[in-house]
Amino acid sequence: QALERDEFELFYQAQVGSAGRPQVMEALLRWRSPTRGLVSPAVFIPVLEDTGMILEASRWVFRQACRQALAWSAQGFDWRIAVNLSPLDFRQPDLADTLIGILAEEGTPAALLELELTESALLEADDLVQDTLRRLKDTGLPLFLDDFGTGYASLTYLQQFRFDGIKIDRQFVAELPENPRSVALVRGILTMAAQLGLEVVAEGVENERQAAFLRLNGCQRLQGFYFARPQPAADCTQQTQRA
Repeated sequence: QALERDEFELFYQAQVGSAGRPQVMEALLRWRSPTRGLVSPAVFIPVLEDTGMILEASRWVFRQACRQALAWSAQGFDWRIAVNLSPLDFRQPDLADTLIGILAEEGTPAALLELELTESALLEADDLVQDTLRRLKDTGLPLFLDDFGTGYASLTYLQQFRFDGIKIDRQFVAELPENPRSVALVRGILTMAAQLGLEVVAEGVENERQAAFLRLNGCQRLQGFYFARPQPAADCTQQTQRA
């Protein structure tokens, strides 16, 4: 019913560069129910996944992100929008055609968006998945591997697929820079990414010590409550104009 009644909306969380200014806005789905208020995505996303309705939701998110990217570009904001795709999306043979079609219908350059996918989307990395990723990449959509380091085969995927970057999972960032093991792991990931020519986003940054360590070690983008919480599109521009 929320899909039918247009009760979903997008919030955006900034990913900032070395100068502390937003470079990319990650689109995050929210449900504003007239009876329940703002419902946590932890409650409704699993239901969308279990019922298969995540497919319809993903396409809605991608289309809205295309429109918002154009709107921000017209306002002079050079922000890309990052869109998360579900593992179920990658089991659909028409995924590439659908996303490429939405880009064309909305008149949105692919360079204004990027796609984030988790390792679970690649667990069955058959010819269909490989072909889908190749077509999306050839269209000009940057591809990022989300939650890097939490699965079983991250390095294999980096060898198999032409990713543009990776996102370091928040569990590695949480204990920086006090925990020597976290320090060693994150430095290792950043060194490897630099050698492979991959851009790195660190998520879950909550304080200046974490931010300083990550910047010192060459992490290009930082995301977390220390910089910005997820918020509606209008609030993103107002906050930037105030800054």
